[in-house]
Amino acid sequence: MNVLENGTAYPVFFLKEVLFVAGGRPSKYETNVKPYFEQIRKWLKQGATERQIAEQLGIAYSTYNDYKVKYSEFSEVVKGNSRVELVEELRGALVKKALGFEYKEKKEYIKVEVDDEGKEVGKRNKYLEITTKQSLPDTTALFGALNIYDPEYVRDKKNHELREKDYELRKAIAEANNFDLDIK
Repeated sequence: MNVLENGTAYPVFFLKEVLFVAGGRPSKYETNVKPYFEQIRKWLKQGATERQIAEQLGIAYSTYNDYKVKYSEFSEVVKGNSRVELVEELRGALVKKALGFEYKEKKEYIKVEVDDEGKEVGKRNKYLEITTKQSLPDTTALFGALNIYDPEYVRDKKNHELREKDYELRKAIAEANNFDLDIK
């Protein structure tokens, strides 16, 4: 238990909820974090790490994490905007692009009836044209997805071929020198 100047005892955990204590300074949450919720959302969407955001806000990373637990409104701001979720979304987009996909393209236009002199006659008709298109698989995205998801995929074919040649050369040298070694 701690005691204020007026003799009132209070538990330590109670002090964390108080914004001003006996004429003290406001919480950094109120001054350095809460006014910047929109900016924090933008930073997260741009891929900033939570450590970088904490530094920009002028608070310690541990304090940033404490605020996420302590203040539900702050937790909601960072929830759904984390870098991990961004990476998951990017991986999904990569796979989608690697496999190809269908999409709908909308085109809106207004058709106006005109006479021989070019003057408007009648009313304007508004049209919406929806076309289903196919995005073909992208080879670059395909290679990127294979690098991420298939551990057996040879990432660098030239390097792989060079290693195979090196192995064959070492094996030939060992055989020529009558070494009975299994070189790998």
